[in-house]
Amino acid sequence: MRSASSPPSPAASRGASSTAHNRDWRRSCANLADEIAYNAHDIDDGVRSGLITLEQVAEVDLFRVFQRETLAEFPQLQGRRLLYESIRRMLSAQVYDVIAATQQALAIAVPANVQAVSRGRPAGHVQRRDARSAPRRSSSSCCATCTAIRR
Repeated sequence: MRSASSPPSPAASRGASSTAHNRDWRRSCANLADEIAYNAHDIDDGVRSGLITLEQVAEVDLFRVFQRETLAEFPQLQGRRLLYESIRRMLSAQVYDVIAATQQALAIAVPANVQAVSRGRPAGHVQRRDARSAPRRSSSSCCATCTAIRR
């Protein structure tokens, strides 16, 4: 029996680390989805409340791209319908960007299976000797494959 002061077994540590990584990975995905949705709702709320106008929002380069795209396809749209369609296109582009970035990361990592994705270590992962002994810093990666994925 293990005492309260003794360290956990290596197997228990690996399991805890994997569980924590899974939780962090899921939390990151949820946070990203929330950011995309909140930004779109903030634009809509701002215009609907009168704090900003559609013309002011159109001064933002990112929004203007989607507003022009919308008007090219539906030149008759105005006001709220134009706002909604422009926001919808902006949301779609952001979601497709996340999908493309994920596909690119998977193509670089070439994980052996779903469990490898969950563990966060790609098939090409080779931990550097200095990364094992040094404390982890968010700006440093443990190997070239992980560095490529983080880009």
